[in-house]
Amino acid sequence: MKPLTDTAAYLLISFAVFLILLASTALWFTNTIGNQERFIELTVEVFSFPEVRDAVSNEIINDVFADQPLLKTVATDIVKPAVAGLLDSNQLKSLIVEAANAFYELAVASAPQDVTLDITPLKAIIGVLTTITESDFDAGQIPNEIVLIEGDSIPDIHSIVFTMTWLGPLAGFFGFVILLIATYLSSDRFLQIQRIGVVLAFGAFIYLLLVPYVGNVLVAQTSGTYSKTVIGTIYAVFTADLNNILQMLMLIAAILFGTGFIVRRYGLPRRQLKLSD
Repeated sequence: MKPLTDTAAYLLISFAVFLILLASTALWFTNTIGNQERFIELTVEVFSFPEVRDAVSNEIINDVFADQPLLKTVATDIVKPAVAGLLDSNQLKSLIVEAANAFYELAVASAPQDVTLDITPLKAIIGVLTTITESDFDAGQIPNEIVLIEGDSIPDIHSIVFTMTWLGPLAGFFGFVILLIATYLSSDRFLQIQRIGVVLAFGAFIYLLLVPYVGNVLVAQTSGTYSKTVIGTIYAVFTADLNNILQMLMLIAAILFGTGFIVRRYGLPRRQLKLSD
């Protein structure tokens, strides 16, 4: 059988690397979005960021005091720190876990629904504020929950998870097989291993650059400071595992390239010397 030409080898390797990156994406997606325990853990982590708690606090105050501008001004100075602190409390963390569980079961298992947060514990604080300011505002009018993310803005996660569960392993298997074939059909197999390392490193590096770029585009298309802060943080937290996978692929690529380089440079001459003897 004729060995592969350089062009054919690079085409095969590039296609295989594309399949491996697709499989890596599927692995990340199913292990984060498709894994309820990990999903909830990351959701709680999102609210550990001060900028998110600050944004949610602002949104709560804006919603509650939309028709009370004077009270809203006072609330921003007095209530906001208390609300932000309450969002970091164990009580609210349990509510966030409940909201994340409910969202997961609805959005991931069936169809996207609004992501809401129960703010009942905040009513007492707001009630005290209205007493201090002698306002006629009725704290009972405050809704029991606020919408953090509207369901219409959430993609069909259920279908994506289902697709990734079968597409990922299939893409990874065919990518690995193609790399084996490309190596087997090469006249210089260790050179081919070097090529695989180079193409894999290049593909993973480009993907690493694309991840934050997509996040910036997503945030830029979102309206409002609150939404930009929350969406941006969610994206950064949830794609951290994807970045780790891509960095691991770059390490594997470096090992492949180094192995091919060392064997070709130091291994082949010794073999040739033995043959000449």
